[in-house]
Amino acid sequence: MPAFLFLFNNLVNYFFESKSYLARHSLLTLITKQITYLPVLAEKVYLMLPQEGSITVHQSTRLSPTEAADLARRVIQINQDYNTINAALSSSDAIRTTALNQLLVQIEQVIEQDIPGAATLNLAGRISFDLDLTELANEYFQRAGMLEPSNANYLLNNANAQALLGNYSQAQALFNKVLDLEPSSLPAFTGIAFCLLETKQYDAAFLHYRSILAHGHTSTEIHHQITECIENLQCDTYTVELELLLNYLLRLEDIDTRRLIEFAGQLITHKYDLTNPEAALDIDVLAQDELLLCILETGVVPSVHFEELVTLLRLSIFSECAINQTLRTELQACAIAIGVYASHTDYALIATEEEQNHIKAIQLQIATNIGYEKADIDDISGALILLGMYEALYVQSFSFDLLRYDLEDWPIAMQSLLEVSLYQLSKEHHARYTLFGQTMAELLENGLPRSKERWAAIKTPQKKDFYATLKQKLAPTLPPSSWQGKTVRVLLLACGSGQKAFDYANQFTNVSVLGADASQIDMAYAHMRTQHSACDNLEFAVADYALPPQDIEKFDYIEFGQGFDFSKLDAWINLLNDDGVARINCPGTEHREITGVLTELVKARGMQANLDNIRLIRSSILLEKESGLWNKLLENPYFYSASGCRDILFNDSAQFYTVEQAFNLIQNAGLISVFPRPSARRAAQAEQMLDVFVRKLGSH
Repeated sequence: MPAFLFLFNNLVNYFFESKSYLARHSLLTLITKQITYLPVLAEKVYLMLPQEGSITVHQSTRLSPTEAADLARRVIQINQDYNTINAALSSSDAIRTTALNQLLVQIEQVIEQDIPGAATLNLAGRISFDLDLTELANEYFQRAGMLEPSNANYLLNNANAQALLGNYSQAQALFNKVLDLEPSSLPAFTGIAFCLLETKQYDAAFLHYRSILAHGHTSTEIHHQITECIENLQCDTYTVELELLLNYLLRLEDIDTRRLIEFAGQLITHKYDLTNPEAALDIDVLAQDELLLCILETGVVPSVHFEELVTLLRLSIFSECAINQTLRTELQACAIAIGVYASHTDYALIATEEEQNHIKAIQLQIATNIGYEKADIDDISGALILLGMYEALYVQSFSFDLLRYDLEDWPIAMQSLLEVSLYQLSKEHHARYTLFGQTMAELLENGLPRSKERWAAIKTPQKKDFYATLKQKLAPTLPPSSWQGKTVRVLLLACGSGQKAFDYANQFTNVSVLGADASQIDMAYAHMRTQHSACDNLEFAVADYALPPQDIEKFDYIEFGQGFDFSKLDAWINLLNDDGVARINCPGTEHREITGVLTELVKARGMQANLDNIRLIRSSILLEKESGLWNKLLENPYFYSASGCRDILFNDSAQFYTVEQAFNLIQNAGLISVFPRPSARRAAQAEQMLDVFVRKLGSH
């Protein structure tokens, strides 16, 4: 007997004697690689496989041994091809989808010819799952699990399919069964966390994700999911564990860390007892607080108490510098972080008259020093840090002298401040000038030509199918079947600075997105943010709500944002395909109660939307914060930035709707709500904002 045949025969004999599932599975794979050359032995292996609850590829009841062995070879080849496809990361989506469809046809042909085993059914489920045929995959996984109820992999696959279908209770039960079999299964534990998140049990989901991170398991997807939990939670106490977690998350680059800001600000509030007017604060302790510095450099905390902390800390640093004529090394990082925070607020923080006078002296000092041809960066760095805590460097008379230097020319510690206070504003101004011809004079006159919603283009960890997502998240009948397999044309009207449009284009695989807004400021910002994002399915345009375009291809999905002029709804809805879906976000009447009085006041006095006026208004409101008159306004995140105040206080064209008015608007536009009108209780909640999906009357 040839040596290879002798070895092969021994493998077959060992296979029959082995009691280990994993050993038998590995041996079967090794043995069947030689099936082409040894059909007789292959038939022997096939016929000797156990029948129920096994690794049997097929349990033949009506095929000859030769036919059964042929099916076994085909299943093994399909599995090898499937693994090859998944390993080919460079393949395009279209090529991969075509190959997977071919494998699905092949595996279904095998299943039709004989009674399939659990492994075959599981393979069919995996292929279907990768093709987003989740219901079909779920069926295959269920059948595999029935044949081998103690196979953790089959249960796990079934659980994932159930979760993707939105059957979270069934999915969670299956994940728990997996944990019974394999207590250390990370996918099962993560799956339970995902089910809790999707059912809005944010506190329980947070504890799961925190435990996952604590055990050293990290991924972009886990980062996004724990961020979503935190964004929907309130921090009611301080713990060291929470501080360490936030310090870790706020330094990540694969999530939008601004979503953590409110929770982090609440933690700082509890840590330093900021709601207590008698709380003792130490400038040196605060200046070395890593979490506080991270928060300051990340975004705006919508809290009166946190703003008071920042302004007091800034005043303490500034006063010490005024006395000692130098900025202590120990305070430099904190001063720079405050300058970055001031930029996030558009320099809306209130300063005392003494601070303002000192700032003017610093401006003169910098202008004098930088005027010398050989002025050294080190000679003006300290003064720039102090000035940056109060005003944007880009709007200074000497800003062009500063721009002669590249960002990398400045000390590394200062670069975060220079980036947001000088170079970023220069980029935004250039984008507006390129698109709309805005001049430097207009910039200096107003000081607020910025979008209130600024964001970073962060790629999603995993792309999804738009049709399947709407079907899962909202209702199986909501998206029309015509969307399946096609590129869905999406129009986002009143899209603001474009973050949602970018998210749609970035998150979904089969969409073409157009974001449009009437604001040139917002559209210039959107163009600037996405020009290097490699999103070839995203465009932006300035919209005149009074004149909808006539020569444009219709859209499958239109979303109307709160800033839209809803009196023109009937004209714009003509851009929706007959079987299309629209989403309408109407601002509720509660918004008028928040800002109505102030809007009428600034209009009556003829006040302009400039930084000085906004600081004056904010100062007056903050002085009356204990009166309770402005509680709703103080809860509004836009109150804590100058551009936000500009849009909520100086926008006298804003429209507000009751639920009844909104539904009348929808009906008059020839639309019908996909879901029932809200109950009385939910209608009261909807006075804040009505969010409704609609279709054209007569559509299916």
